[in-house]
Amino acid sequence: YPTDVLLTAQESHTPFGAKVICNQIHTITKQNIIDFKYKLSPATMREIDKRLLLGVGIIKIEDLQKY
Repeated sequence: YPTDVLLTAQESHTPFGAKVICNQIHTITKQNIIDFKYKLSPATMREIDKRLLLGVGIIKIEDLQKY
């Protein structure tokens, strides 16, 4: 899906990688953030930012290439 961002196994600290689904936003507890924190690269964070804009309807899919 155009709102998803795939993470490598190395970046997600999992055996198979992970997927960030940017059109389904959920809250999580502060303790989960502390217990399961990891750092994403600036490039990955920029991609997640773009996909979040698309996922919540701030931009259209046609505008995704502009960002």
